[in-house]
Amino acid sequence: MKEKIRLLMEGNRLVLIIEDTSPEEVEKVKRIIGDVMLERVEGIIPNKPRDISIPQPDVQPRHNAVIPAAKKANEYSPIVFSTGRYAGKTLADAMNEAGYVLWLARNEHNEFRWSDFYYFLGIWHRNCKNAPYKDICAMIKTLDLRPNAQSIQSEITNALGIADIEDVKNPNDEEFVRELLLGIFEKMKKK
Repeated sequence: MKEKIRLLMEGNRLVLIIEDTSPEEVEKVKRIIGDVMLERVEGIIPNKPRDISIPQPDVQPRHNAVIPAAKKANEYSPIVFSTGRYAGKTLADAMNEAGYVLWLARNEHNEFRWSDFYYFLGIWHRNCKNAPYKDICAMIKTLDLRPNAQSIQSEITNALGIADIEDVKNPNDEEFVRELLLGIFEKMKKK
């Protein structure tokens, strides 16, 4: 199914996309938005809309992510990022950059879905052993943003007697945090 009208918001930017529309529909939009707003509109180009190819649901992700057993391949339909450094790519491409995924989740980015995040969680599971500790912190903070999630960060800080997980300086404590995170990923895979 193709969308005809989409409204995207990012910060102070508002983008209205109208595809495959009739002149009557454009007139309706003009009446709704008003002449004042139309004077401020930039870049109206009468180009034909182009479709971005989206991987088919039955295709395995590029990073060979671990797919939870309960998830059926035909239920997954990725969202392709339209802007930013990952424009034209899916969340699978961004999962290796844990700080960016944290930013997407924190800002409730309009192209970030938790269902996609769970689908590609296997990438973080594989990266957990060798990722820099700052990425481990970003992974934990992202997991804490999940709907109805219990705070992993507070459990770790209470167990280690520190204020923030980024305060960990001891290599043994870092290893403890990594092992705890690996255990969490293992539990999530079983669901």
